[in-house]
Amino acid sequence: MSVPTSSLDFGSDPDDLQAIASEQRREIMAAKALDSDLDFAFNLQLQEAISASLTLHHQPSPSSTVVSESKMNEDVPHFPDLLSDEILKLEQELKDKALSETEFRKLKNDLHRRIHDHNVALEISRMPEEEWEDWGDNFERPFGEGSSEGVNAEIFRVYFKGLVEKQFPEGTLLGGIGVAVCDSRDEVLFELRKPLVGNGSSRQGAEMRALVEGLNAALELELKRVTFYCDYYTIFKYN
Repeated sequence: MSVPTSSLDFGSDPDDLQAIASEQRREIMAAKALDSDLDFAFNLQLQEAISASLTLHHQPSPSSTVVSESKMNEDVPHFPDLLSDEILKLEQELKDKALSETEFRKLKNDLHRRIHDHNVALEISRMPEEEWEDWGDNFERPFGEGSSEGVNAEIFRVYFKGLVEKQFPEGTLLGGIGVAVCDSRDEVLFELRKPLVGNGSSRQGAEMRALVEGLNAALELELKRVTFYCDYYTIFKYN
């Protein structure tokens, strides 16, 4: 049975991809429902035909055999089912990506505000007491335009670590990475911890993966000046 198709345009907009995936899943579900109805009608007609044929020869009803064959057909995965599962995975990945982007936007805005507030507090602390008494009540530095200048000037710190440990007696390799993005005062802005799957079989591989995750975090936060910290000389000598 053919599965209905529609024109796909894989643009860069996640909302468009989400809409396309949802539309494809609806079409596949409709196709599965039609396929199920046709299979039921066919099996019913087949059972009636076999029953009529066996009745003429005075043999027992083969209903159990037909039901067994029908159950076997149900256990075999169908292409629409597999395709529907893949589209569900795609939809979930798109949702996770959108959620991650939203969280990074919130984190970036919070970062800009924290740096702005710190700079304002620093400017007030350096203001002479006489000047503060004259116009301190009217002093203000609204957050908004120009707030990113403090972010561009500050040097951030990215700490990263990758670990691999071999468990005995099974000999299973366990790996994980950790990343921390801090401001110039070492206040943590972002943390990431995750297990390594597939390519964490060596210390160097785990450290490189942690470095990549740290770079990705710095790029997502649009940090212009970054210093990376690690305690693994093999990675350090690449600088």
